[in-house]
Amino acid sequence: MSMTRVSTQKVIKPRAPSGLVEVQYPSTWFRNNEGQKPPLSITLVTNSLEEARKMVSKAILDNNVPIDLAKTFLYHFAKTITMKLDDDWKSYKLTIGEKDRDITPLDIIEPKVTTLNREHPGTESAREEDDPWMAGTLLSYYRLIRAPVTTYKSQIAQRVSIQMKALKSTAPDVSV
Repeated sequence: MSMTRVSTQKVIKPRAPSGLVEVQYPSTWFRNNEGQKPPLSITLVTNSLEEARKMVSKAILDNNVPIDLAKTFLYHFAKTITMKLDDDWKSYKLTIGEKDRDITPLDIIEPKVTTLNREHPGTESAREEDDPWMAGTLLSYYRLIRAPVTTYKSQIAQRVSIQMKALKSTAPDVSV
């Protein structure tokens, strides 16, 4: 798995966050920011799920996924996952959603979106039915980065590959 720095186009090796960062629990954040959803800044490379789909498909096949492209695709994909609430959803004195309203995973945060249209090569073969396996593959990268032992990393990659192939038999293997 490799990623490229957007500004320089150089390949970088992802590193797991260091253990020196102080743990922050949700209760602490909500106590200090009552009535607010956690903000999340997202820089998109395109405003189109279709374009992001094509670009991320090629990037996965090339085993070279720029982080902004991964975030762009996951943001657009998350907007398509909807569910109607049976009851009001309240947490930490904050209303996440109201009964009978459709929500998405993004409703638990306050996205701050900036778009910097960037050209990335794409493939015409990517379709909407590819979205779940591509999202699963992208999300697995975080877990792989944090795995400390090479053999364990390989086991995770193998298991993720099996899951992605259950979604689409031609999905590429996740590699370490």
